[in-house]
Amino acid sequence: MVCWKLGKPFFKLRQNAAKGRVHFMKPASHTRGFTLIELLVVIAIIAILAAILFPVFAQARERGRTAMCLSNLRQLALSVRMYVDDNNGRMPSLAKEYFGTANDWCGSTGTRKPVYPQEGQLWPYVKSEKVYLCPSDKNKPAMDVVGTPRDYKLSYSVNGVLHLVKLDAALASRDPAKVMLMIHESRGPAVAGQPGGINDGLYLWKNNNWDRPAVTHYDGTTIVYCDQHAARISYEQLYREQTTVPYQWDVDTP
Repeated sequence: MVCWKLGKPFFKLRQNAAKGRVHFMKPASHTRGFTLIELLVVIAIIAILAAILFPVFAQARERGRTAMCLSNLRQLALSVRMYVDDNNGRMPSLAKEYFGTANDWCGSTGTRKPVYPQEGQLWPYVKSEKVYLCPSDKNKPAMDVVGTPRDYKLSYSVNGVLHLVKLDAALASRDPAKVMLMIHESRGPAVAGQPGGINDGLYLWKNNNWDRPAVTHYDGTTIVYCDQHAARISYEQLYREQTTVPYQWDVDTP
């Protein structure tokens, strides 16, 4: 027996019973919300996870960019080898304005001036502007270049002692695996007493005439040697290679 207080539910029950249907009223449900403390705990957990995971994601992204940078250097080193083989063993010009040549390897129009890789001596062997630019340098201004430094299409510079040398003869008494061919150079900004960064595709390092390596690859930079192997090296190792006498990166100049 179901007892109801007289009222609307009672009459509705009688009407439904007369029709052969009986519907019992569903009790109202009560949902419990989060308390302020519970919400704060959830937010704190999310913040902790974000603090842990974001640096991991950033490091993974930088590892990918470093790998692409190394790939670029290997391709450029291979193009240098093909150029040398097609030009009686001689290296290309390394800087149009600095050495007073009609053209150079990267299509630079001069020191601190725009660069056009498609006009450079290596372009027939490369044929991709992406190879000349490290992904970490995309849309990053080259602070030692006038005009529109954000559009500077070059990340790499060639060992300044290799200008127009007969490469194989110059390496005859050296270990090609230790002589730097190209390096990822800094984009600046200028530091007191030092150059501002890449501005022509030429890397000068002898006699205290230092250009600056990039600062984007952890505690070092990327480099490719004359045997075409590329590596990321620390600044400590870079300093040793540049300054230890006899100079590791120097060559004979036939």
